[in-house]
Amino acid sequence: MHRLCEAGARLTARGGRWRWRRLGCVLATAIAVFFGDAASSAQTRKPHLHPAPPVIRHPPVKAIFEAMSYDRGANISDVVFADDETGWICGGRSPSGSGFIAATHDGGRTWVRQAGGEEPGMPSCERLFFADATTGWATQSDGSLLRTTDGVQWTRIGRVAPHSRVVFTSPERGFGVGGWGDVHVTTDGGRTWQDGPVCHIAYAVDGVPHEESCEPAAIGFAPDGTTGCLVAAVERAGAAAVMRTSDAGVTWTPVALLPGVDARAASVAFADSLTGYLRAGGALLMTSDGGVTWQMTDAKPPADAPAVAAAGAVGWMVGTRQFTYTLDNGTRWTTRATAFPARVNAFTVLRSGTGYVVGSAGLVYRYRVVPFDYRSPRMIAIPAATTFVPSES
Repeated sequence: MHRLCEAGARLTARGGRWRWRRLGCVLATAIAVFFGDAASSAQTRKPHLHPAPPVIRHPPVKAIFEAMSYDRGANISDVVFADDETGWICGGRSPSGSGFIAATHDGGRTWVRQAGGEEPGMPSCERLFFADATTGWATQSDGSLLRTTDGVQWTRIGRVAPHSRVVFTSPERGFGVGGWGDVHVTTDGGRTWQDGPVCHIAYAVDGVPHEESCEPAAIGFAPDGTTGCLVAAVERAGAAAVMRTSDAGVTWTPVALLPGVDARAASVAFADSLTGYLRAGGALLMTSDGGVTWQMTDAKPPADAPAVAAAGAVGWMVGTRQFTYTLDNGTRWTTRATAFPARVNAFTVLRSGTGYVVGSAGLVYRYRVVPFDYRSPRMIAIPAATTFVPSES
């Protein structure tokens, strides 16, 4: 390389441009030395590679509500799923008002009617509750109580107050609230009902003691079947009273009076034996100690479908135009706009994160995580979906 540089220098000096060519030769020599050293050393050692700076990558997926098929003449009032694929819906048909119960084993793609149908006569079905994958109950608008023990056949087993809700902690022991004005208890699967705990609350206003009866509005149990809370309206105090049980409802203890909380349209859901939610009107409260104490959250409940559902770390509140959810046991709640084509009446979420939404005009939607380029008729993409889908570590 040095001989080539000297020859080049002499040659260019004759042309009167010695300085420029000489400089080019020096630079060429430096470049040759640099790459020559690198090339020779590359055979004996690997070059040092600096790691690329960390880059935030969102998973190539999106969260959607996907439309499932059901008769658009049906007003679906409730939904329950035993697992991701097996579930039941119930309601009434328009214009006859005839009630029905239907089941699916493929995530809502197809449905089989198990009770009711086209013919008038069966009162509309209002609420469903399942203790396990085969044992369930359905309440009807006239107070009839239906039960299944195989998940397929339904029989009339007893009666409850019209428009009441029932929950069961075992196939035989259950509770009914709403409609009666108090709590009723069954120990034979719903055949007969007896008076349950009386809701009576003592409190003080400006140091003056008061005692008042309260009207039970909602009840909910943790998955363990032993921890539960009963929420009641205390009208004169303008508050909600909370009673708690830790023995599957054998005994109840008043634990909280929540001023300014309207319990008349309340809903209680427990994710586990410690974490639970109380939705009352436009407020959502949370407990982290099994219902002993309650704190107001900053969540924004939708205006309609006054309920809350929870499973594991996930909690849902779904309305026709709004979806509010948590992924971290209620620490943070996020609200996203939705546009369901009909009114939302009920919803459920499973521990796996799968969920279902039902409503009027045969509305059935399933929550799914799909590839970004996935398309489906009438699907509803959740805005900023990557904030809803946990990223992989």
